Amino acid sequence: MNLFDHLNVLVFSCLYPIYVFFTYKKVKNDLIENKPGIRIGDYKETIFWLWLLCVITIIIWISNDRMFNVLRLEFSFSWVVLTSILLFFITPFLFLLLFRSIRNHDEKRESIKEKLDKVSANEFLPRSKKEFKWFVFLSITAGICEELLFRGFLIWYFETLTNTFLAILLSSILFGTAHFYQGVNGVIRSGFLGLILALILIWTDSLLIPIFIHIAGDIYNGIVGWLGYGEFKKINIKKSPNNK
Repeated sequence: MNLFDHLNVLVFSCLYPIYVFFTYKKVKNDLIENKPGIRIGDYKETIFWLWLLCVITIIIWISNDRMFNVLRLEFSFSWVVLTSILLFFITPFLFLLLFRSIRNHDEKRESIKEKLDKVSANEFLPRSKKEFKWFVFLSITAGICEELLFRGFLIWYFETLTNTFLAILLSSILFGTAHFYQGVNGVIRSGFLGLILALILIWTDSLLIPIFIHIAGDIYNGIVGWLGYGEFKKINIKKSPNNK
């Protein structure tokens, strides 16, 4: 471990969340005023920063001649990998069935909207097909990059300084505080999610399952947001002459 490791942790776990917190209010106000392109613009900016932080972390890792299996990022034909592949192919079909089953049910969508109205940072959820597409890219980015940063690099960092138990706890706390812009409930919810993902990481000894769960969870939130706040055209089923 060297100075670059310490600086990297400072940047992605402290400085970047502070930047997000102070820019959140302006973006939120723009979204409330329905300014065009704000939501997609925020998705693109977040995607850029997360990949940049992730690339910096990888460069630091490689430059120190470290093996990626230390980050629990190892590919093999183990049950973890096979399970990840299976879930990867099954989950999109389940999401599609969920979307189609609710899309044209006004009562269900209104119920979703009422629940979402009570959730912090709900204004960042997609409202249209185009926004949802970018939200999927954002979800994939967050799943890969945040898991590599917070569950991979950060747990390794704290394990080197302390032990696995404290590494899990501290990484989960920092993951929660990284979502401080979502309010206290957002911090608690994100911190708890971080703890669950960290425990899964330790149990499976692989980042693959946490990455997949993170991606799937974010995409699910995007689908729910689109169903709750989006507008959909009714699908008219024409009856045949024999079925009047």
